[in-house]
Amino acid sequence: MRDPIYHSCLYIDRYAAAENARALASHFGKCGIIPVLKGDAFGLGLLPMAKCITDAIRIPFLAVAHLSEGIELRSGGIRQPILIFAGALPSQCEAAVRNDLTLAVGRTGLIPRLAQEARRQQKTAGIHIAIDTGLHRLGVQPGEELGALLREALQNRDAVRVTGTYSHFADAETIGSERARIQRDLYLGALRQVRRAGIEPGLRHMSNSAASEWFPNANFDAVRLGRRLFFDSPTAPTGIVKEVASWRAYLTCVRPLAAGERFGYGEGHTLDRDGRIAMIGVGYADGLRHDLVRAHAPVLVRGKRAPLLDLCMDQAYIDVTDIPCEIGDETTLFGADETGRNVLPAQEVAAYANDEGCGLTAMLLPRVKRIYL
Repeated sequence: MRDPIYHSCLYIDRYAAAENARALASHFGKCGIIPVLKGDAFGLGLLPMAKCITDAIRIPFLAVAHLSEGIELRSGGIRQPILIFAGALPSQCEAAVRNDLTLAVGRTGLIPRLAQEARRQQKTAGIHIAIDTGLHRLGVQPGEELGALLREALQNRDAVRVTGTYSHFADAETIGSERARIQRDLYLGALRQVRRAGIEPGLRHMSNSAASEWFPNANFDAVRLGRRLFFDSPTAPTGIVKEVASWRAYLTCVRPLAAGERFGYGEGHTLDRDGRIAMIGVGYADGLRHDLVRAHAPVLVRGKRAPLLDLCMDQAYIDVTDIPCEIGDETTLFGADETGRNVLPAQEVAAYANDEGCGLTAMLLPRVKRIYL
């Protein structure tokens, strides 16, 4: 499967992604799954992953961050409802209505503009009301702010329909978080306020991947799954989810160095013994992260772990003193190697950067060839 013109490839297992979607749909039962495919599906490919998941399971919505992502899905033939999370600009209302995209609305002033555009196009625009329960990113706070937004919705209900009401945890990653429980109660209060105003809240959703793993009382009508579609929990794996991606590159140089000999920009590195260093043909312009190199995260060479030493724009140094290897040998930065027998889990690698596996794949740039298996 190696592409000879690329120095590295990200191999993406569509079968594993579909199996993950089916396993999670079975796990949650009547609670729906909203696949969150923002950031080019965390670098895995927006359209390929959307098609893979929507072919595998029934969903109430797909979700992305930006309007442009929603339009890309529509242009690629995705007909399912699509929710745009990151807050639309007034100038984007025309395209949102034309492409039948549902906007998250978390401030006053947008509904009247959206309604005006919907009337012009003789359509009804769908929205999800965003409730701010403590993340303070997007949304109206329960009480006066929510009340003002609900009045706008009532005044424009001929052209704008509420199809969902949601919030987002500020502390979903901490298992048993009391702060998350407080936020859930604030969200429940907001739902009561919506109903008192004479509006049905529509699809209720609050949990992301992390919250869905430990807080079933916050699942409501649907859970939003991004990372969890492709990577299991980094701290408490459930065994439900298989990793779907492997990043592999190749050695471009292998050379011996004497103990104390300096290498790298500014001659900032030395080996403390006689040994060998090798170059991988990827660098930060491919998406290899500086924090992984600073932590000397491992890569796989011939099934053995070699630590990262230094990073350039297009290449990286590794220590292969104890590994027989040569130019052209495969290097696995995370995932399975070409044999399938040796695996370096992305979640383990990401922990060196205090991150998750989806944070690694999302950083990979177009120069890394995507190959779908």
